[in-house]
Amino acid sequence: MRQAPKVQLFSLFLSVVILIIGPPLVSAVSAGDDAGLPGSGSFCPIGQPWPGYDPDWIEPGSINGSGETFYVLIDPQDGCDCQLGFDATTIDVFMTYPDDSPLPITITVSMGLKQAIADPSGPISWLPGATVCETPIRDFTMHIHKPYVGFGIALECECVLIDAPYFLFFTVHSDMDPPGGFYTEGGKPELGRNLASIDNQWVDLVAEGMLTRGNLVISGSARCCEPPVAVDSKTWNTLKAFFR
Repeated sequence: MRQAPKVQLFSLFLSVVILIIGPPLVSAVSAGDDAGLPGSGSFCPIGQPWPGYDPDWIEPGSINGSGETFYVLIDPQDGCDCQLGFDATTIDVFMTYPDDSPLPITITVSMGLKQAIADPSGPISWLPGATVCETPIRDFTMHIHKPYVGFGIALECECVLIDAPYFLFFTVHSDMDPPGGFYTEGGKPELGRNLASIDNQWVDLVAEGMLTRGNLVISGSARCCEPPVAVDSKTWNTLKAFFR
């Protein structure tokens, strides 16, 4: 019997990918091998893609950790030409930590996909709703200083409707002292698109001046699928009533 190629055997057991990277750019998570991942069909990109390295696109000193969660609003149809639904297969996050951070430094993170809920009465038009899927919590340890660090984690998601907005998110569970920084795409940051949950409150990172050099770089891979699970269309005010 012919043995499977080593690359396929390796990817079958691969559940977490970590990249401690600096120029030149290294691919975040392979989109060419789907062993062990859910769904069917070809991979397509979701979220804010990696723009390449530029030190001017680093937004320093905004990530303190201890349960802070950061979100970027996405339209999955921007990168996925799916008929009905999609399922996310990986999430990739890029961030920075100061050169004077004591080594080794361990960053504990999880990532995922949330529904976006309309909030027409509030200052932020879309807020994160129910979690569609989330990766396990992972520890990543860095032993040398690099201009930025990229994390890519595979996840299992249910098939959800393609024609609805969502949030990609990541949570930093560990303390970061000194604080870490965001990596942005170097464009004009958009109000209502880059959010954070800090001390149990929603924060628009652009409105609060915490993000000035572009939108957050949180991206991932997905595949077309069907049948999709319907997305809850309730507004945020309606959902809040269930928790009173």
